[in-house]
Amino acid sequence: MRRLFLVGPIAFLVVALCGSLGGASAVSSVPSIPLSGGTSDGVTTMAIVPMGHLNDPFNTFYESFTQTTSGVWTLSTLPGVGTNGGLSLTSPSQGAVGVLPFDASTGSALMRLRNGRASGNGEVIKALAHSPSVIAVDPVTTAISVLLANGTVRTQTLWSNAPVTTVQLSTLKNTAAGNKCGIESLTAIAYETNGDLAVGAQCKKGGTTGVLINHGGVWSVASLPSNGAGSVLRLDVDGVGLLALSQTQGSKASVRALFVGGETTLASPAHSLSGATVRAIAITGTMTPTRSDVITLATSKKVVGVLLTPGASPTVTPALPLSTQAVLAAGMLGTTLTAIQVNQGTAIFQTLTPAGTWRTTQSTKISVPYGSAG
Repeated sequence: MRRLFLVGPIAFLVVALCGSLGGASAVSSVPSIPLSGGTSDGVTTMAIVPMGHLNDPFNTFYESFTQTTSGVWTLSTLPGVGTNGGLSLTSPSQGAVGVLPFDASTGSALMRLRNGRASGNGEVIKALAHSPSVIAVDPVTTAISVLLANGTVRTQTLWSNAPVTTVQLSTLKNTAAGNKCGIESLTAIAYETNGDLAVGAQCKKGGTTGVLINHGGVWSVASLPSNGAGSVLRLDVDGVGLLALSQTQGSKASVRALFVGGETTLASPAHSLSGATVRAIAITGTMTPTRSDVITLATSKKVVGVLLTPGASPTVTPALPLSTQAVLAAGMLGTTLTAIQVNQGTAIFQTLTPAGTWRTTQSTKISVPYGSAG
């Protein structure tokens, strides 16, 4: 990790961009897990959507928008750095945000968040993995952990302290928990409220949640006989446990929400993808009794949002235009569903009304930095 002694986020990010260009690419520039979506902690909501020329990766930029108590969405993308590779974030009010690598980039930018916006100085770190859940903040120590593209989880307590390796994929493969799920790669990280670290995995064996938790130095994985082999797409804290979004592969691909906490494992019914593509992944607010995953499914004809809650049947929204890039939960309690349509540099925000119709509440035009990726 290379440390920069600069003042302010703009200075940091300009240097981060310049320092990360050149050299052989260490990771793929195409995310294997959707990066669009967002997260809410009940007071602050952040949305991430691709904007620009979406058929051209070099002119597609992932933008973040933040909504607080005012109810208005404002652009909050990190200044001074290209975001073609995507953004990953955790805990909008007091978490962190990272810029994922793209093309020849071999590094990532990492910054703290305060009320949904980058705050203070940042870091240039090794390349983050392509996933919406690659940054986690320990609620006990406030240490930041990151999942790198090479399958390593690294942690540091303060910007001024050197990071330490917390766990590696190779180590987990040799544990009983890793062998039980047939762990192939790491896809997500999160902390439980007591400070226990958890990782989401891609498993080649079925019958588990795919969520591995470190309790006092011993890794465990909960059984779930009805869950097929697949990947954890997203991992978040949910009260005393964790909420995971799991996707199985193959001709009968499906997704489901899983609560994993202590001796309890609770799953939603599997929701068949039926040929649809998962376009975005989001999560409802922490002030609700039970958090839910909100996925955006796209076919060649329509887009819908699906609310997945452990122990409950899925809820499907009314259809949306194909230009919709994400459906997420926003509002004061993080429970109001919002859909974001994108037309190059314009984002159109729509809210699902109690009557079950989509109502346009805001349209925001931004300046997309075309031609700046190369």
